[in-house]
Amino acid sequence: MSERFFDWVLKYPIPILVWFGVVVLTLALGLPRLSISNDFRIYFSEDNPQLLAFEAFEQEFTPSDNATLIVEARQGHLFTPRGLALIEELTEAAWEIPYTQRVFSLQNFPYVSATETELRTSELYSEAHSLSAEERELVRHRALSEDRLRGRLVSADGKLSVVLAVLDLDPAAQNASIEVARYVRQLRARIQPDYPEFQIHVGGSAVVNASLAEGVAGDLASLVPVSYVVIFTGLLLFLRSLMGTVAIFIMVSACLLGTFGFFGFIAPVLTPVSGFVPGVLLSIMVADSVHILTSFFHSYHSGHCQARSHSPEPAH
Repeated sequence: MSERFFDWVLKYPIPILVWFGVVVLTLALGLPRLSISNDFRIYFSEDNPQLLAFEAFEQEFTPSDNATLIVEARQGHLFTPRGLALIEELTEAAWEIPYTQRVFSLQNFPYVSATETELRTSELYSEAHSLSAEERELVRHRALSEDRLRGRLVSADGKLSVVLAVLDLDPAAQNASIEVARYVRQLRARIQPDYPEFQIHVGGSAVVNASLAEGVAGDLASLVPVSYVVIFTGLLLFLRSLMGTVAIFIMVSACLLGTFGFFGFIAPVLTPVSGFVPGVLLSIMVADSVHILTSFFHSYHSGHCQARSHSPEPAH
């Protein structure tokens, strides 16, 4: 059976190559449909009981997605006019982060005070630049003595504080986390130069998820081309055959295009784990191709297939 197949291939090489090229190009049409999702829900089926329970929990209580802006004092503590002003400015700006539902910070923490006749609830502080030294010290005392703040929104030593934006990401928006991460980074880049004595860090689940997806996309854009250059330079030196190396290059490229193009039609949303697929495919295809070519070259030089082969022998 295999002999008949190879005889048929050798008899009609041009039609087979044309047919192969048409198939690859057709599958490659699915490439523009591909996207990388950083939503963990993609790992589960829509009727997964644990996922359904989690979504019901979020609907009843609050979403778990968030973005954070962490303020760190390079020296001293945050309870200075500029430190408190920075937290206040970030709190106001955090409301503009896409998909923001609520914002929690040291500045807008609801502080309850009591008199003989009434209870009052207000923000922990406002208009930071107008606070006196005594008022700033009072803010510091209240923040560090409040269990709901200390160790949560402000560190015990007063050097770190968090502005937390709770997000309600749109499930239909595949790049919602990336959109949030880009906005938060731009916000930091805009405000950071005005407060050089403080360091602003970004974090949160949305930023972490976006970083993973961006890292995979960056690897695909940089490591795969580098892998191509290294592998095929090694093949050229190892096989000592330009035509053999080009043949492997064409076959590997066609298989990668066909594989991912096929996924573009049947499952266009990929997970960050899919970023490892090109490397795995590249390794397997190159290893098999080298095995086949070295076997062919050995048989060719031994005179076993010279009558049937039209392939050039490797250069010496």
